[in-house]
Amino acid sequence: MNNQNNAYKEKFEPKAVLVGNIILPLSQLIFFVPFLALWFVYDVQPDWPMLVKALVPWLVLNIPWWISYPISYVPILGVPGTLLCFLSGNIANMRIPAVIAAQKASKTEMGTEKGSIMAIIGLAMSVYVNLIILALGVFTGDALLSALPPSISSALNYLLPALFGCILAMFLKGNVPAAIVSVASAVILTLLYNKGTFAFIPMDVSIFVMLIPIILAVATAITVQRAKNAKENDDEAV
Repeated sequence: MNNQNNAYKEKFEPKAVLVGNIILPLSQLIFFVPFLALWFVYDVQPDWPMLVKALVPWLVLNIPWWISYPISYVPILGVPGTLLCFLSGNIANMRIPAVIAAQKASKTEMGTEKGSIMAIIGLAMSVYVNLIILALGVFTGDALLSALPPSISSALNYLLPALFGCILAMFLKGNVPAAIVSVASAVILTLLYNKGTFAFIPMDVSIFVMLIPIILAVATAITVQRAKNAKENDDEAV
């Protein structure tokens, strides 16, 4: 077991991080290829003052997400899995459910080396499945959706909430206090946000509606685990 842990920490993770640190910046450069082609080949440029004006509020809105995403996902994915997840995208609605399913099926715990390996396997398989389904949807999506009865097509709107409900149920079994705290705080903050309670704050606070329950859930889980460890140590001492 120690040899496996050493191989993960000393060989696999450093190489995965190295590859990720190379591929992620390259992918970001590739994203700009169409823009650069329009600029240098066809001499099509945006209105630069308007672009800067639009960029500033976009950065203000998204910078908190750049902070909250690693806090939220690294404990589940591990560092290599996080790099792969940020490269593939669709984190919350596709990658995280696939990772949790892989970890549950293999009976591995998140935050461990084995859990990180299973996260990578789940992520990789979800990408392949996503590509296959996306290809089928591109060629047959319109015909398939138009053939569905209205009752079924309207029910598809509840697919994502149902997915998150399944994830919550999977976590609830082993993390009851953290689940209760996160759900209760999320419901309360969402109700207050929808009522305009935070309207006096001169910025969009929706990110904090998500971030605060996450922090509370993590703090609760840590507190409960420390209490369990202390109790086990006391029992062993007796």
